[in-house]
Amino acid sequence: QLNGGTLMFDVSKLNIYDDVWTAIENKENYFSKELHKEINRKHILYGIGTKELGCREDCDDVLFMLLDGSEKYAVVHLTWSSKEEKNSSYPISRIYDNLTDLINAEGC
Repeated sequence: QLNGGTLMFDVSKLNIYDDVWTAIENKENYFSKELHKEINRKHILYGIGTKELGCREDCDDVLFMLLDGSEKYAVVHLTWSSKEEKNSSYPISRIYDNLTDLINAEGC
């Protein structure tokens, strides 16, 4: 959903303000920058823009909206290495086609 040219996400669609997920409201894209440092050319998210939405403090997972027009979501377990991972399986990423699939799988 676009609002004044800015991509907006209604975090109330997820139980993101509970003890599990915390909404990310920074404008520096800290988590997206770390993600793009870590992924290599063979990673499933390589070349795809992301918008960070929330994080889980219990397991360091970060929720991203994919900005490739697919309207998909990714839950990523960042490695915090701040460098490209050699193994394209890292950072571990789970892709969901829609919010319903995400909520059912992640227990949001």
